Amino acid sequence: MISVLYVDDEPHLLEIGKLFLEGNRGFSVDCVISGSEALVRIAARHYDALVSDYQMPQMDGITLLKKVRATDKTLPFILFTGRGREEVVIEALNNGADFYIQKGGEPQSLFVELAHKIRLAVQQRAAEASIRNHERREADIINFLPDATFAIDSMGVVIAWNRAMEKMTGTTSDQILGKGNYEYAIPFYHERRPILINLVLMDDPATIARYPYIKRDGKNLFSEITIPHFNDGRGAALWFTASPLYDTKGTIVGAIESIREITERKQAEEALAESEEKYRLIAENTADNIWIVDLDLNLKYISTSARMMRGFSVEDAMSVPLEQAMTPGSLNNATLRQLEEEMAHKVSGSDDPDRPVSFIAEDHGEDGSTIFIENTISLIRDADHKPIGILGVSRDISRRQRAENDLKETKQHFSSLADNIQDPVIILNFSGTVLYNNRAAGLFFGMEDSNEGEHLNIAPFLDETSLQKAHADLAAIAKDGGPMTSEYRVRTAPGETRQVEAVGVRITYDGHDADLVTLRDITERNSAQAALAEANRKLNLLASITRHDVLNKLTVLSGSLILIKRQMTEPALTALLKKAEDAATAIRHQIEFARTYENLGVCAPQWQDLRQVIARLPKILIPVQADIPAVEIFADPMLVLVFANLLDNTQRHGQDVSSIQVTLDEKPEGLSIFWNDDGVGIPEDEKEKIFDRGVGKNTGLGLFLVREILDITHITIRETGEPGKGVRFEMTVPKGQYRFL
Repeated sequence: MISVLYVDDEPHLLEIGKLFLEGNRGFSVDCVISGSEALVRIAARHYDALVSDYQMPQMDGITLLKKVRATDKTLPFILFTGRGREEVVIEALNNGADFYIQKGGEPQSLFVELAHKIRLAVQQRAAEASIRNHERREADIINFLPDATFAIDSMGVVIAWNRAMEKMTGTTSDQILGKGNYEYAIPFYHERRPILINLVLMDDPATIARYPYIKRDGKNLFSEITIPHFNDGRGAALWFTASPLYDTKGTIVGAIESIREITERKQAEEALAESEEKYRLIAENTADNIWIVDLDLNLKYISTSARMMRGFSVEDAMSVPLEQAMTPGSLNNATLRQLEEEMAHKVSGSDDPDRPVSFIAEDHGEDGSTIFIENTISLIRDADHKPIGILGVSRDISRRQRAENDLKETKQHFSSLADNIQDPVIILNFSGTVLYNNRAAGLFFGMEDSNEGEHLNIAPFLDETSLQKAHADLAAIAKDGGPMTSEYRVRTAPGETRQVEAVGVRITYDGHDADLVTLRDITERNSAQAALAEANRKLNLLASITRHDVLNKLTVLSGSLILIKRQMTEPALTALLKKAEDAATAIRHQIEFARTYENLGVCAPQWQDLRQVIARLPKILIPVQADIPAVEIFADPMLVLVFANLLDNTQRHGQDVSSIQVTLDEKPEGLSIFWNDDGVGIPEDEKEKIFDRGVGKNTGLGLFLVREILDITHITIRETGEPGKGVRFEMTVPKGQYRFL
């Protein structure tokens, strides 16, 4: 006997559900009308399963589910409700619901499905508990090993494959456990063949020859090898160790192998061996000039780049004293004295003895020209840490100096232009510091027009949420360049909180990457949009609540009619009951139809892949052929319902339809999408009437709503088929609202 706790705020629905479930045998049902009462019952006794409505006062079904899962992860939970929104389903399953069943169908079938889902959930939870306990004992031993590790039995079948192995190879344990025939070699060598682990079980000279070396320690084997395709083709050096596995009698029943990547260690060893050669090549081939002077400032070494920088050969440069190498202006600026004083500081230890120091000097070129040189110097010490000279690196920055002068002139032009723009403009570094603001930004935020002195940060002008978003956007623009459009809440000079739209793009400012941001006050626009959205939300909420209550009453009514019908024998009354059932069914269909279209035009249009939209159509006996190129349409998110209604129209009214074809034709006025079938077609005098509200044999709203959905983004539809030869619905998408992929 399965004990069930059934929660719903409709007492009559609880009575009907209890009668159906207990009448199904094998169930014992307790009923409560609120989530809080359900929690009390669960705390007092054990239930095999819990069934709950979603929309209830004080505590809805999702909240009840969360509270149950906070203390019990295994109690089967079925959400049984009239709310069919996709987000409710997703939230229920994400929070641990076992199944989701939507009310509103024929009661007997509905409760039969509920009984089946309860039994299935109870069985699944019991099976999962048993499997988890068994697998946890087996897997935990190997899974916590830091090295990639796997094991095989004596037949070469994989019996263990830990998480580190999954990470190293990209092959999951589910994909490889239980497989033999050297399957474990494929991730490493792209072929099935014996590897180190197999040498534990057998001696194979051909396998031994594949390794550069194999070290043995009793039954334990060690080796190294490089796998070229690892690390996205960069290769990986791996260290292997393999050992036997024994049973309780000491018999070898398999083998285990652990693998550790030692690429970084190998690279460090190789780098150390090559460092001296690299340093020599760098010194001789770098564009920067590297030089060494002794403590008397006599030049002891200068790299060959001296010719490229100043036009002197190495020999000529070595023979020219520093006083002659520098211009009189550089000497007048005491550059040489600065060099001497810096060396004195380093020798005496009166300053940080190992800090590099940079300065700019003007040097003579061989042709007499003046060259701007940026020098960076640091002290050279012997093995006893005594200073023996100075190492210098010099770089020709003449072009940079000219570029900086040009940049200053460009900034002046930029400032003049930006200060005449009415919208606020600011330039930020990627930490949020304001490097520049125009006059409009100064007035808007109360910042000074001048950008001299200490720079402000954006933090005082944004609330916490907007500040976090701004830093995230700055990081994205630093990486991708933009442009990026975002909205923030800001505090302005008068102390008001305003909503702004910001467009940011990465630029170069003062020689560094920065973010140029243009702002626009959209407070009034957003207020109007928010008011409209709130009105729509309230209308939808009212419709949803009303529909939920009506569906609950319809379920009670339909269930009661079925129970009465079972006891009714008089034909006349039975016929009346049948009419009542048909009326209830018709009402349910109308409510479900209204639910489908309550969000018409509420969500913003979006780009949708036409082939994916058609692929989502229900699978019926009539095949839908859509041999069309990849194209996206900018339309309301309910575009799929347009094609679903066209399919329903064909199915209901096409009579002997054997095929449906969707084709495209790009015309000067836009893209034409054709829906063709080979049915009876539509008479000429009805071609336009079929789109009118109330026309049709079902609800009379299908094609009317098709036109309404398409009209949101100005897509037109008309019927252009030949009567007697099938329908031909032609939808025309305006230019700019479609794009081929």
